[in-house]
Amino acid sequence: MKTIICGIPFEIVMRERTTPVDGNYGLMSGKEARIYLDAKIPKAMREATLVHEWMHAVFECNGIEHEEVQVAVMATELYRNGFRVKVEK
Repeated sequence: MKTIICGIPFEIVMRERTTPVDGNYGLMSGKEARIYLDAKIPKAMREATLVHEWMHAVFECNGIEHEEVQVAVMATELYRNGFRVKVEK
């Protein structure tokens, strides 16, 4: 799967646990142009996590410094208001 972020194709990789810390369900790597998602979480949580990681990518691609709390708040509100990341298979 893939999505386009700021004109850059990002691969979306489903895998077992993205980090060793519980509660982290996704990871964005700008250098690899990849978003890793935990394959074992429910669909709604995966969609919300994808919005969160998408926001990290948008900030990074535009050279904008940001903190986790900023991404978390905005991603949660975007998801709650119906925003979903467009994904191509």
